Amino acid sequence: MGLEFLDQDQKPKVRLCEAPLVEGAIAAVVQAAAG
Repeated sequence: MGLEFLDQDQKPKVRLCEAPLVEGAIAAVVQAAAG
């Protein structure tokens, strides 16, 4: 995935989620906020 590209101090702050629903919801919020 992408975790291997992060710095050691960033890894504990990142949580990966295998949920397309969450991804779609975030995209919808961004689109709604953009107008």
